Amino acid sequence: MFTVLGFSLGFLALGAVVTVVNVLTMVFTVAFTIHASLALIGVVVFSVIGLRRVLARRRGHTGHIEAAEPVQSHIPSDRAGDSH
Repeated sequence: MFTVLGFSLGFLALGAVVTVVNVLTMVFTVAFTIHASLALIGVVVFSVIGLRRVLARRRGHTGHIEAAEPVQSHIPSDRAGDSH
């Protein structure tokens, strides 16, 4: 009698452990899939940004980060009034 009851409870406990492992595996699989999808989207977005910068640089256009040429302010020199 105790053997059958022990076997039944053991089998039930084993089933519960297997169920918990299956649920955890599913949760980790979903989390990994979402993480991989976001990483792939990030790779695509940053690759497109980098490609656009390279193409703009080859065409001679400058982006927002780089300045086209340093701006030289007009400062009158000391010799501006000299007649020699």
